[in-house]
Amino acid sequence: MSRDSRIKDVKPIRSGYYENEEEAKKWFVNIYAAEGAIPLNRDCIVHYADEPCVAACQRLYDLNIKTFSSNGHVDGAGTGIANVLINYDSLSDENRLVVDDLIRRGIIKGIAFDDHSGCHHISIETPIHNDDLVGDVSDKLLNITNEFKYQDVLFGRYTLSELKDIKFKKINDDLYEDKVTLEIISKDEIKKRLLEYLKKDLSIGRYFTTDGELFFESVDLLKKHNEYIESLNNSKKR
Repeated sequence: MSRDSRIKDVKPIRSGYYENEEEAKKWFVNIYAAEGAIPLNRDCIVHYADEPCVAACQRLYDLNIKTFSSNGHVDGAGTGIANVLINYDSLSDENRLVVDDLIRRGIIKGIAFDDHSGCHHISIETPIHNDDLVGDVSDKLLNITNEFKYQDVLFGRYTLSELKDIKFKKINDDLYEDKVTLEIISKDEIKKRLLEYLKKDLSIGRYFTTDGELFFESVDLLKKHNEYIESLNNSKKR
């Protein structure tokens, strides 16, 4: 579809739950539903965002900001709202100040809470009509996303301590129960076993930072985090 296509011709990409789980694994980290999906990389965004929303979602992904869902098509009435929902909980303190400013200026509405996902979100949106051009709608959404700043990846990541709490139950300072096997193991065995579980169950044991303390759900998120840290280091040298 081109920028000169009409909104009335936009077909919704995906909604609800994925029927073909194996196919979805090619595109997403969490494959359960379109809402809240983490793409394996930037190119996968086209598999969950309607065409008028793709550029805005890609821009936010470049800034290391998580989108929650998007919509860029109309129903039978011929009018609607094109929007991109941003996971507010994934924003840095600096970008939360950007949100405050956008709300103050009336560009976006307030912060909402989604009971199903348990996350807060904001909506970047613009009214749409059958005869609006895809490119014009895309530009309007993109202009708002340009207000946001480059930040670290604050989603799809866990500390080693957080992962440990998922897999192991603490008995005392020295002993833990493995929630999978129900074995009692020593504290010193936890890290090794945790890495084994990650490699076996998720095939993502390699997505730790070099110090082994921070884990990302995809190799692309780890790469983006490392690039952000490198950009900070480079700015300090100037």
